[in-house]
Amino acid sequence: MGYLDAIGANSFQTNPRGELVFAPWGRRRQAYLVPRDQADAFLRFQRRYYVLMFIALPLSLLVFRSIPVMLGVGIAWMAGFYLKRWRFTRGLELAAAAPPVSHAEAVDRAATAMGTRTIATVGILSALMTAGSIWLLINAPRTIWAWFGVVYFAAVTLLYAKRWWQLRHRRAAT
Repeated sequence: MGYLDAIGANSFQTNPRGELVFAPWGRRRQAYLVPRDQADAFLRFQRRYYVLMFIALPLSLLVFRSIPVMLGVGIAWMAGFYLKRWRFTRGLELAAAAPPVSHAEAVDRAATAMGTRTIATVGILSALMTAGSIWLLINAPRTIWAWFGVVYFAAVTLLYAKRWWQLRHRRAAT
């Protein structure tokens, strides 16, 4: 259980006949029936690819000291990921439609896959980033990035605190 598990938690849904359905472009677009072994292989690829991104983005910033280069690396990463999704769906049988999943159900599935420890860790790190952004506002030249950091990381902190609270109380009730 962890952050990367949450990313893959909603990649595949099970339809009423028990078949795995993959809707790589969203529920309103084409969906595909996927054999379980291919789904597992795709999820393993997805985990490795996200780890690569988590390493490549900060490394590109450290090596080149350029946000545009880091953004270019991120765009190249996204293009590669979508190319893999497109190649993965070639030859798969079309499904009638992706099973309906509410937003609340998708969020709950991702939070369950992530687990309370990971949710708490991300929340604490976000709170530290909020504090760092506030420190920048007070002690450094005020920039839009410091304001963005305060707003963004405070929102992430609140969101993860809410998810942690909900998951803890749901587990306590069962």
